[in-house]
Amino acid sequence: VAPGGDQKWNYFTDLELSTRHPALRAFATDGAAAAVAARLMDSETATFFYDQLFVKPRENEIARAASTVWHQDLSYWAIDGDQICSVAIALDDHASDEGLYFVPGSHRGDERAPVHFATGKPYQAAVGLAPPTAPAAATSFDVSAG
Repeated sequence: VAPGGDQKWNYFTDLELSTRHPALRAFATDGAAAAVAARLMDSETATFFYDQLFVKPRENEIARAASTVWHQDLSYWAIDGDQICSVAIALDDHASDEGLYFVPGSHRGDERAPVHFATGKPYQAAVGLAPPTAPAAATSFDVSAG
């Protein structure tokens, strides 16, 4: 939970909901997202690893403006390989300027240091990795729920 100037929460994040909610676990492991991820990786299967929820109420100006620092998902995980993907599922429609931005091909570049989202500073264990930098070009798109 991130407090704002009005001392009310502005956005909310939670981790590993699938460990507490069987329906979410079933969706993650057996739903369409798993099948799409496997196909994109040119694999017969996809193994579920992790989930995270971000809630940013549209009516909250501070939440709408809150952004996540530039990062590579893989640098936060103790896994390695080429057949790894992140899946984002929108629960509401949103315009391209309200959602995620992506850097095409960035997964093929050098790994960047994982950073604390609250401060943007690299984790202490990120010795030898360059910090993430804002990209010269990023893309986003309108998203429909589901």
